[in-house]
Amino acid sequence: NIWSAKEIVGERTDYLVFTLDMSPDERYLAAGGLYPLNRNQNYVELYDLRNLDAEPKKITGYVSDIGDIHFASDGSGFYARDNSGKSIRFSDMNTAKEIIKPKAKINSLSLSEDGSKLAGAGENGTLYIWDTRNGYEETAIKVSGNPLSAVAFSPKGQVIVTGDITGLIRLISGGIVTRDLSGHTGTIERIRFNHAGTFMASSSKDFKVRLWNFNNLKEQPIVLSDHDWVWDVAFSPDDEQLIAGINSVKENIGSTD
Repeated sequence: NIWSAKEIVGERTDYLVFTLDMSPDERYLAAGGLYPLNRNQNYVELYDLRNLDAEPKKITGYVSDIGDIHFASDGSGFYARDNSGKSIRFSDMNTAKEIIKPKAKINSLSLSEDGSKLAGAGENGTLYIWDTRNGYEETAIKVSGNPLSAVAFSPKGQVIVTGDITGLIRLISGGIVTRDLSGHTGTIERIRFNHAGTFMASSSKDFKVRLWNFNNLKEQPIVLSDHDWVWDVAFSPDDEQLIAGINSVKENIGSTD
């Protein structure tokens, strides 16, 4: 596939975007990050993708850094990790309210495919799971002695995967750790599954992306080097391509940057 790009917002200094998510019907794009002029008056920008010439709606009520925006599966609104991980808010796309005040700073947030569970990677090495359909009832599972840095649900929601600052990846099923995956040597930044649930990609500060065969984790992963800190990864809708967002590029390979 050949991708083309259209600029929605030009270069600016008054807002830093850290996270994006698209509504299930692909109409709205939510962008969150930091308003550096007043950290206590932060907001999420909501873009109407059917009218890109219109100014985005600003949804206020956020504090400090916003990360990990996830639209609800029914499109009724979105969750966001707010206040640098010290709060989780839900927005109905008009206003935002705090729904969870975590016991520890949350470094990464994930929403199950059916929207029934939120999972948070705790600074204290604990995995927190909240039931969105039962008053955000909490389950806490101690996973690591190190801060957790990434979390993801498998597509069917039967397995939760966490990564920590040492590069260790752990699989949790039924409330217990069932498998460790080693190889990364730096903080895990993001864990993503392809849409079929057959492959899992992990990105790290060790300059590597590892692509795991989730149906046969005994296989060694495919290791891809992006030559610098890999912030994020995503699979294309047809699962044929893997896209990586990196800090910068340090070298050329042949004529390719």
